[in-house]
Amino acid sequence: GATESGAARTTTGKIPVLTQIPLRALVEDAARREQRGQVAEAVQMLERAQQQYPGSAEVYNRLGSLYARHFHDYTSAEWYVRKALEISPGNPTYFTNLTKIISKASIEDTGPAKT
Repeated sequence: GATESGAARTTTGKIPVLTQIPLRALVEDAARREQRGQVAEAVQMLERAQQQYPGSAEVYNRLGSLYARHFHDYTSAEWYVRKALEISPGNPTYFTNLTKIISKASIEDTGPAKT
């Protein structure tokens, strides 16, 4: 009697529920955070979006772009954009991003031309 109702009172409404946030809201929030210079938070929002929407090519592409632009981590950036292209083959934006990432990576690997 008392134990059961006590247990119900302590758990009702207190269990954290992972709510499904709409994809568009996560992506827009990440973009706003990036614009404010909160890049780590933007990555966290996109990673959350990736977990909730694993089939979203847009999320993978945006993660790749963030890793390239802000962290110069071209290995991770390339992996994310290639994943976006696996989901959405032939997407010209993703293909262009991949080309830019590969180009930037090769420039940074070789460094400036020696004279």
